[in-house]
Amino acid sequence: MNEKYSKICIVVEEGDESQYWLQIFNQVNYGNKNLLPPLIQECNEIVKITTSIKHKFQKKINKK
Repeated sequence: MNEKYSKICIVVEEGDESQYWLQIFNQVNYGNKNLLPPLIQECNEIVKITTSIKHKFQKKINKK
């Protein structure tokens, strides 16, 4: 269980970093302006889902 938790933590961190860079690219007008908003939205959804999974793992670990 702890190995899965560690891996999901990495996924959340990487998603957060991807979110950060997509927002930076959007602010400095780098890249396709039509493509960035859907990518940012998709990244936000992935981070929310993986964060939820992380919290569920954390609750299971704390119960043991």
